Amino acid sequence: MLSGCQNNTVNELENEALNKEQEIKELTIKVTELTEIIAKVKKENEIIEKENEDLKYNLAEYNQSKHPIELDFEKEMALWSGNTSEVVEIIIRHGDRWKVEMENHYELIYKELDEDKKKYLISSQQKWEEYIKENEELDLQILDQEYHGGSIMRILSADLYYNQYSDRALDLIEKHFILK
Repeated sequence: MLSGCQNNTVNELENEALNKEQEIKELTIKVTELTEIIAKVKKENEIIEKENEDLKYNLAEYNQSKHPIELDFEKEMALWSGNTSEVVEIIIRHGDRWKVEMENHYELIYKELDEDKKKYLISSQQKWEEYIKENEELDLQILDQEYHGGSIMRILSADLYYNQYSDRALDLIEKHFILK
């Protein structure tokens, strides 16, 4: 027969064993829950990676194709008679179309951005406009020094105009594509 002290020790040990058994059950449940969460996160990561791959492919595919303004420009240039005024007018007209395209995509991006991100778009556009103004003046001075005015100067000046707006428009188109 066990003494009262020994009986208390046995009871304490049994209680401690029951507590440990309960802790093990709780930990087993937590491990099971964590395993399920990890499986869900892995599955979500796989979906996100697939979406990212699709986006990269779609963006690469988009970059491979030509914009309708470029295609129209190439068609008109193929019909160019060789007249300087005509080519300047073609280049400027398509530069104007690029400018409209740039403005349209700026507005589309602006509408999709959160309020705190809009300030970055505004600042970026303002800095781009400042850069273009200064860079265009520099380019014109260099062209004037090299070609001393004349027909080639008019063509190159129109080409600068076309390129600055086409480059910015394509940049904003890509950004808008990413946001969609």
